[in-house]
Amino acid sequence: MTGRTGRCSGRAFVVFNRRSSCGATCDSAFARDLVVTLTATPGTGSVFAGWSGACSGSAPTCEVTLANAKAATATFNLATYTVTVTRAGAGSGTITGGGISCGTSCTVTVPYGTQMMLTSAPAALSTFAGWGGACSGTSTCALTITGTTAVSANFVLNDVTLFVTPGGNGTGSVTSNPAGIACGADCNQTYLANQVVTLTAVAGTGSTFTGWSGGGCSGNGTCTVTMTAAVTVTATFTLNLVTLTITKSGGGAGIVSATGISCGADCTETVNYGTAFTLASAPSTANPTLSKFTGWSGGGCAGTAGCTLTLTSDTTVDAGYTLKPNLMFVTSALVNGNLGGLAGADARCKDAAAAANLPGNYVAYLSSINGNTPIDAPSRVGTASGWVRYDGRAVMNSIVQMDRGALVNPPVLTETGADASATQFLSAWTGTSSTGTYAGACSAALAFVPWGGPTGRANVGRADQTSSLAVNASTSTCDVPQRLYCLGVDRTATAP
Repeated sequence: MTGRTGRCSGRAFVVFNRRSSCGATCDSAFARDLVVTLTATPGTGSVFAGWSGACSGSAPTCEVTLANAKAATATFNLATYTVTVTRAGAGSGTITGGGISCGTSCTVTVPYGTQMMLTSAPAALSTFAGWGGACSGTSTCALTITGTTAVSANFVLNDVTLFVTPGGNGTGSVTSNPAGIACGADCNQTYLANQVVTLTAVAGTGSTFTGWSGGGCSGNGTCTVTMTAAVTVTATFTLNLVTLTITKSGGGAGIVSATGISCGADCTETVNYGTAFTLASAPSTANPTLSKFTGWSGGGCAGTAGCTLTLTSDTTVDAGYTLKPNLMFVTSALVNGNLGGLAGADARCKDAAAAANLPGNYVAYLSSINGNTPIDAPSRVGTASGWVRYDGRAVMNSIVQMDRGALVNPPVLTETGADASATQFLSAWTGTSSTGTYAGACSAALAFVPWGGPTGRANVGRADQTSSLAVNASTSTCDVPQRLYCLGVDRTATAP
């Protein structure tokens, strides 16, 4: 062809002057030496890449002088566009498809009209929440690329639950940072996956925090948990141990009892904080230690009734006991000087007490002699001290008060509580001087056997007296019946 050939590629066409146009391959005849202007206009989705042949360069217009036949080529290429994927949200995951592999490569350049299918894959502990930008919804994203394209993929972190369980026999609380756990009251909380939660335990009154278990926690400091899955953490609180100690004072005897205690033998008990005890007291009823409970002290206990206390610290409670005084009486029966010696006199006292249901051991207040050795009445009570009458009124604390004229009350009551002063028989055999020493004894008719017969004379005291007359009021012939003073000798006690 001469001087009028043009070629088009792609979807473009070449426009000549004189309003001629070229679509695919075009030619046209023009007058010699005519200047023809060619204009390249790209179609949709294409770009003009430049001239070759009779034209050159990349400008869209080209002038050709037709001195002879010429050919010009206009090259058109498909346009390319960038597709960019952005991951959004606190979660994580990957996007793949059409050359995209995001994570690693999140941008791709593709020709106009390329069709792409993007697929989301959430990572562990994440959920794909949906597309944004050029896509929407949560299914596969289908794209036909006609320009620069931006797509976002939203991944959210899953929720996971932290459970806190209080354990042990104690009390306490657990709190969290970030907030949410306040256990006792709120022991469960949902957190975002991978959230780091720090738990702090505080023991309640009377308890100790003894440690964590579960969730990878141990020891008794704070507990840090990374929420990669639902997890249960146990906080163990243990009640403190406190000791109850029972002491006894006052010189008497008795048993204090409560759960775990029988004091006596076992006077301490170690228990959990907050344990309640009810203490009961049982004073001794054995003659040598016959006692009276005088009351509690310490630990909030007082009085003589049972004591209930709740242990919140080591506690000592004292139980006071005093020995009951010995009993002193005059015999209701009258006897002459034929007593059978001191042993016979003592037996009469013991028999009188037994008949009246009075416990204890008794001796007669009676002086005698063994060969040439006097036996003074005060020595016969041994270490005993403290005497009262049947009505509980004090007679004396020390035996020396008998002959020193220092009795508190006259020893005038019998073993049954009868008042001897209501009768005419107030005298009692003593054989004792006003100084408490031996002053003679009744004897047998043919041989001197102390207190072995109704012969002779012997000292008597007056039971209605508190002075030395109580021991040495007069003498009496041994054939006249008199009373005996009988003294309990079981305890070293104090008369009230």
